[in-house]
Amino acid sequence: MPRHAVRKWALLGTVLLPWALGSFAVYVTSAQYSGLGIFESYRAFEAGSNLGNALWFLLWTGISAAVCWFLVRKPGPVGAIQSASHALYCYGTPSALLVFPDAAMGFAVSHVRAFTDDTVLHSPVVEFLIVSGMGALACAFVMSLGVKIKKPRREA
Repeated sequence: MPRHAVRKWALLGTVLLPWALGSFAVYVTSAQYSGLGIFESYRAFEAGSNLGNALWFLLWTGISAAVCWFLVRKPGPVGAIQSASHALYCYGTPSALLVFPDAAMGFAVSHVRAFTDDTVLHSPVVEFLIVSGMGALACAFVMSLGVKIKKPRREA
């Protein structure tokens, strides 16, 4: 398999892992913090909460896919540091942005259980993904800056 194909599949895997874990943790595990089963929870949520959950899922998935698509489509040879920073961006984007679907689910659960919005339980998997995603994005940003500074400038 050519090197660029391996890079594309690796980037796809790094975006799918936090997306799948985050989807399960928010939309299956966190939904059940209402004290009901999975289907009963969604039936108990208000219509606006279900709409918000659906919209945040679509927006979160779309942004994550767009970032990965942009990085996979980058033409030309890519160095090792750039490949690593691209993988960190692909992991960090869906992980860090998981805070928004988790917040929407927290609001939905708080309306069912009569929690205040700041006392809703959160999945430890979601918390880990958000924190590690922020760290991955910070590392990727620093690595990208290092690559930009290291490149020699062309004189016209």
